[in-house]
Amino acid sequence: MAQGNKYIRPVIDESNVIDIKAGRHPVIEKQLPLGEPYVANDVYLDGEKQQIIMITGPNMAGKSALLRQSLLLITMN
Repeated sequence: MAQGNKYIRPVIDESNVIDIKAGRHPVIEKQLPLGEPYVANDVYLDGEKQQIIMITGPNMAGKSALLRQSLLLITMN
């Protein structure tokens, strides 16, 4: 399943940095209609320069999906 979905193994270290590149929510991605691409998201947080992200946009733009995706990817590690 991981290879078929092109998932990669995360690099886990002792830093306080979250650096997700081209993250995809696995459940939402599988529920998309056939042929519809999933828009991958980058998330970067650290303890010094980027401690918070402000997410804005209209309803149904993916704000909650981005938050859930980030938490799910972190939890899966």
